[in-house]
Amino acid sequence: MDFKQLRAFRTVADTGNVSRSAGLLTLVQPAVSRQLRLLEEDLGTDLFDRERPGMVINEHGKALLV
Repeated sequence: MDFKQLRAFRTVADTGNVSRSAGLLTLVQPAVSRQLRLLEEDLGTDLFDRERPGMVINEHGKALLV
């Protein structure tokens, strides 16, 4: 877990959208998705429910925000 992963996580949690988050972070969408995937792998759990209109933070993600 590192700062880049946590920053990507927080931005996606705030926006609910990886593409929008990438724009805010001045990164490309695959880079943000990779940061989230690495963070989830480090923690051993999903942090978001991936849905058609975007991403919804789940209980594990909410616990990380606290």
